[in-house]
Amino acid sequence: MSYFDNNATTQPSQKVLDAVSEAQRVDWANPSSPYRVSAVVRAKLERARADIAECFSASPEQLLFTSGATEANNTYMAHQYHRLGKDQRILVSPIEHPSVSEPLTSWFSGRVDWMPVNDQGLVAVNEVEKRLQANDYGLVCLMAANNETGVLQPWEPISQICQARKIPFFSDATQWVGKLDVSTLGDCSAFSFSGHKFGGTKGVGGLISKEPMHPLIKGGRQEKDQRGGTENYPNIEGLRVACQERLFPSQAENFLREQWRNEFEKKVCALIPSTEVLGGKVARLWNTSLLLMPNFGNLRWVSLLDRVGFQVSTGAACSVSQLKSDKQGLSAIGLGPVQSRRVIRVSSSWQTAERNWQNLGEAMATVFAELVQDSGESPVISL
Repeated sequence: MSYFDNNATTQPSQKVLDAVSEAQRVDWANPSSPYRVSAVVRAKLERARADIAECFSASPEQLLFTSGATEANNTYMAHQYHRLGKDQRILVSPIEHPSVSEPLTSWFSGRVDWMPVNDQGLVAVNEVEKRLQANDYGLVCLMAANNETGVLQPWEPISQICQARKIPFFSDATQWVGKLDVSTLGDCSAFSFSGHKFGGTKGVGGLISKEPMHPLIKGGRQEKDQRGGTENYPNIEGLRVACQERLFPSQAENFLREQWRNEFEKKVCALIPSTEVLGGKVARLWNTSLLLMPNFGNLRWVSLLDRVGFQVSTGAACSVSQLKSDKQGLSAIGLGPVQSRRVIRVSSSWQTAERNWQNLGEAMATVFAELVQDSGESPVISL
């Protein structure tokens, strides 16, 4: 099996699994209870908070543990609703994950403006700056790296522009964390991340913010009154281990893996003419390739590739079950419903070897030949 859907979730590392298992076995007490055994768990939880915050060059007080990036994003958007004036507008990119865009359009109905993006899915810094000069925005949101195309967004310069204008800037860093350098994410007013995207377990993530949060989840005094609910210490310990394992990537290793991805794309485009690499003309995550195939629906591609041992995706995992043909992010870069149904996302991990990329390219050529044969070699696009 060659797993190429790591932007959806990654396999937990063995060290993470061992840490979670040990914490489940030994440190199972409720950290909020008043007796000594719970005090031990509470101390370990706070040690984990300090260690994770240090990985991000943040202070422990700035880190709020959540169930993942979706909750972190929702928490921050709800907090801003309670903080901002009733007439202030929000500026956000149209390529955000739904856990950012949907809460924003819900909380700030009629007050959300969209950043312009080019056909590569890249936000233009100068256009954002013009809009910030012309309008009184109360919040700016831009993801660090797109979960579908892998395109790296100019969050750093826009964060600096917002800081100079005293406008809160939020970045969903879910795909960035665990793949690229996180040392400057602290320049953001707040950012989110999720453990299962970089070798941790599902059900734990974080929000790092320069200001305390108005609680989205009420009903308890945990997390300094910012989030109700018993703390998930075992998975938090796993998150601590994952951060220490993966938040300090080597630039040389990143470059090498990017070359493997690039060679794969060249092979696919040569073997399957008219294949397009979406976002391929700008900087992207080293692990991500979003392909617009010339023929046949992506679900057929996924099914046949899975049959021969390769797991790829049709795009964001949270959107697959909805079967949306015109996803917001893809329509923002000019793709219509028919084209969106021919998109395949390939995303590797640190465990992916060069030969896995090579074998996937060959498998895609074989599957394409099978699809053409099954269709009677029809030149008509098959959905």
